[in-house]
Amino acid sequence: METNIDVGLGEGVFTNIAGYRKFRSSAGADIDGTPQSFFHAFFEIDQDQLSDELRYAGRFGDVELTTGLYYFSQDLRYAELRNLLGGARIVSGGGTQDQTTWGIFASTDWHFTDTLTLNLGARYSWERKAVRVSALRANGCNLDTLICATNFADAAKWRGFTPKIGLQWKPDDDTQIYGLYTRGFRSGGYNLRNTDPAVPPGPFNQETQDSFELGAKKQFGRHRINLAAFYNRMKDLQREINLPGPLGVSQVIRNTADATIKGVEAEGQFFLLSNLVISGQLGYVNGQYRNVQFDLSGDGVINDVDRALKLPRLSPWTYGVGLTYDQQLGELGTATARVSFTHRDKAAFTDNNVGFLQGADMLDASLTLATDNKHWRFSIYGRNLLNEVTIGGDTPLPAAFGGTGASLSPLNRGRVIGGEVAISF
Repeated sequence: METNIDVGLGEGVFTNIAGYRKFRSSAGADIDGTPQSFFHAFFEIDQDQLSDELRYAGRFGDVELTTGLYYFSQDLRYAELRNLLGGARIVSGGGTQDQTTWGIFASTDWHFTDTLTLNLGARYSWERKAVRVSALRANGCNLDTLICATNFADAAKWRGFTPKIGLQWKPDDDTQIYGLYTRGFRSGGYNLRNTDPAVPPGPFNQETQDSFELGAKKQFGRHRINLAAFYNRMKDLQREINLPGPLGVSQVIRNTADATIKGVEAEGQFFLLSNLVISGQLGYVNGQYRNVQFDLSGDGVINDVDRALKLPRLSPWTYGVGLTYDQQLGELGTATARVSFTHRDKAAFTDNNVGFLQGADMLDASLTLATDNKHWRFSIYGRNLLNEVTIGGDTPLPAAFGGTGASLSPLNRGRVIGGEVAISF
């Protein structure tokens, strides 16, 4: 529910947005991915969320101001059951989490001149999480009732301050040059999937990221080009470490390392003819660990081997190009033909770099007829015309559960064919 009240103060408006959400899901997966019943898993989630944001937006001379308060609470219940080795061993676990979050924020755009604007912003957050966790074991949780025999209870609080400062320069109506610094964080928390009784489910600390970006946007008539370079420094990376274990796979959430990611991006659109446009994008990122606090490689020591590993899910190069052609067909309307190609490099998936997401080249095409009154659109399209197979995850399993090594037993292999997504487990 959204409420807006206009006020004379700064010719502004008070806005309140309140929301409630209830979510329940049941899922199952054949984790080993083989014809045998080595590792089947079942998951239950029950979640209630309540949020409210009250904010004010107005203008005072050359300053545009937005400020407000935020509240969020949720009750989360989670349970998981693993049927191992054809029923020879059945374990379950999960837990509950009660969470409350408060926030206060403010953001201003100070227009020094018609061409120069200073952006200032800040947010302060306070959060509390209380959990009761049952480690995965025999009769740890009842999936039907989501009642668990908890053996861990704890509560923790976190505070976060996230500032932002930026500068925008518009030398003319078609050009913008900008620079900014901002900080963000990922909240601390607990692991409700406590698969290793020897490792406590938390708490793990907040992950913070300091981001620096420089960029330019330029319009040349109907053409445009956007350029950006960025540098990010992350501290206390939160990672879910997936390793083979006695229960098939062990998930441990830890603050593993500090890291740096830097890169460049370019995007443009150019009209070859009045009705033929070419668009393209290019991105490159490079990531490195700085301070490793966890044995990422799994060899028992923290050393240069861990620091040399690739950051998970970081594809160095991504690029693409597309052509769009419009043609008026008299009273029938307008026909639009489009073809596009995109590429994504291979990337590590597991922190120890044993499992990978392979690179992908995607070719899509479509033909659309739109009536002049825009009431009807008829389209025929093909997606992934090169028939590329993409993997959404890679779960390392021990030999007893169907394979030796991570990539022998992928989880959620998704194959995209002709606009349909078929998921096989």
